[in-house]
Amino acid sequence: MSNSDLFTISGDSSELASTRELYRWCHDYLPPMATLFNAKLGDVPPGGSVAFSTEESEPLAEHLDEALLTPAERAAMAGLMNDSESSEGSEEQLSEAIANHPAFSGDEVSFALGGDYDGQTGVPKPEVPPLLSYRAERGAFSAFNGRVTKRLNEDKPALRVPADYQVLYNDYLEDSKKVGRFGKKVLGFPGFPELYSSDELFGWQRVAGTNPRVLSRVGSEQLPGLLAKMPVTDAHLQAVAGASDTLAGEAGAGRLFVSDYHLLDGVPTQQGRFLAPAIGVFWSDVRASQLRPVAIQLQQTPGRIHTPSEPGWPSVRAMFQIADFNYHEMGTHLSEAHFSQEAFAIAARRNLSAKHPIGALLAEIYWGLLYNNALGRILLVNPGGYADKMMAGVLETGSLKLVTDYFAKVWRWDDWDLELFLRRQGTDDTAGLPVCPYRDDGLPLWAAIKTFAAEYVSAWYERDAVVANDRELEGFIRELNDPEGGNLADKGFPASVVTKDGLAGVIARLIWQAGPGHAGINYSQYQYFAPIANAAGSGYANCNVEGALPALMDVLPPIEQAIVQADIFNQLTQKVFGLLGEYSKEFRRGLNDHASSAIAQFQTALRHCAAGIDARNETDARRGRSYVWLHPSNLPNSTNI
Repeated sequence: MSNSDLFTISGDSSELASTRELYRWCHDYLPPMATLFNAKLGDVPPGGSVAFSTEESEPLAEHLDEALLTPAERAAMAGLMNDSESSEGSEEQLSEAIANHPAFSGDEVSFALGGDYDGQTGVPKPEVPPLLSYRAERGAFSAFNGRVTKRLNEDKPALRVPADYQVLYNDYLEDSKKVGRFGKKVLGFPGFPELYSSDELFGWQRVAGTNPRVLSRVGSEQLPGLLAKMPVTDAHLQAVAGASDTLAGEAGAGRLFVSDYHLLDGVPTQQGRFLAPAIGVFWSDVRASQLRPVAIQLQQTPGRIHTPSEPGWPSVRAMFQIADFNYHEMGTHLSEAHFSQEAFAIAARRNLSAKHPIGALLAEIYWGLLYNNALGRILLVNPGGYADKMMAGVLETGSLKLVTDYFAKVWRWDDWDLELFLRRQGTDDTAGLPVCPYRDDGLPLWAAIKTFAAEYVSAWYERDAVVANDRELEGFIRELNDPEGGNLADKGFPASVVTKDGLAGVIARLIWQAGPGHAGINYSQYQYFAPIANAAGSGYANCNVEGALPALMDVLPPIEQAIVQADIFNQLTQKVFGLLGEYSKEFRRGLNDHASSAIAQFQTALRHCAAGIDARNETDARRGRSYVWLHPSNLPNSTNI
């Protein structure tokens, strides 16, 4: 390797000129978080809607495989899949056939999102993932998925009891297995229909489910605020805990917790659909290592308090899960895990050259991000798309407003530092909350990422002064704070980065969010959201009433919406593309010895993390319900699905 191959820190940014067009494209065609989903949208007048137009890119794809593949590729894929099914060929044989087919032999990578890729957008070709296997495997899986959906819609299963929804989970899962590694699901335990009916698993999902970032501790300082809007009593607690336990005592001991979906208050819903801004109080049974539900209230002001002993509890619990689902999909997932990363990817491309060591690293963790987010904009949150079909909120003024509200009112830069986030939530205390897989598996992983980031920075920056004098890095940070750029100045993002430690801290958070931050709340969706009776996208009966509550089957969605929900979560959890800590040959060719050593040490640390998770999954607290969504073998290196 010659020295000319190595990454360098240079004050010369002349080669960045070609990336300026990318910023124009992302702002005008696929606006990043900075211009579409940001705090400035708080200025939208009451009753106004989020500006969300894709008219310039018509015609839009109707199915994911149409967005991933050209017409010629789709036709070839259909023929190869038919041949594979008729001959009962393996997924390896199908993959080889795809790679060797003339339709997939060209060097060009299609954009296929509508409009002409080169002529209309002028986007640099590298922005579209150059990996044929990524597009081909996602396209093939989407086509297989579509066949299941078509079959279910033509012969709709009857829904008489909640367990009947399980057929959807089973059908998509079995079909995924047919395509082998194309559709390798990340599951911690076999799906079972009684998931929806277990209070133990209901509590478990607060610390090990798809949305473990809502639960917070109710300490002595927080208890008065909780009681002011939800007047839960000692009697409610004692029905679950002990006869002498009190709210004040358990709050002081760090054993009282709440999941509060206040962001859902006032969300306009579609006709015939219901969404409650639920509040759930939970008690940590330290001896049993379980989080037990105490009570649920379905509004943000004092109202009817529901407890597990009530006949209508299953319906109330379902409405709580529906609240969690909507908060997760539009907030934790779409706003924070997807759209919040766009500003960083774009600012990096505009300010850090391809030969810059930080720019090169960020290119590795942001491959596929903008492309994948574009797919989401035209298929998931478009009018008539998946979110519109299955979720409770009116699309623009409800569901999409949750995206902007989450960014404006909830997300902070420090939330991508797992230690700081857990401390803020109060879920860092192992005495009051002895089992929290998201915390217990996440913290060793976070420590490994921080160490790697520090070593990687030290490989290129000998001292703090080198960081302070890096003009490309200075431009990157400045643009992220710029109101017309990342608009992160009021989010706690640093105004400047002039030390090695400061730079390592930024890089660690970006690596975390691109990989574990997204994966930890994405791949579990099939486990918990594909079993529709456990968590649905909308309620179909109003449970915020006096008197008898609607039956659970009246709350759960009809078969048409249930199929839509199972369909999309089958696709969103298809497989892991790329692995955390693994980098391209091109990237590795630019590394010096210190940086190469940092990657080797990182990979060793990840193996230790994996061994620790394997051991914890054998403990009594996890037996039969392994937590696998922060296991390094299930973590991609970028948010690409």
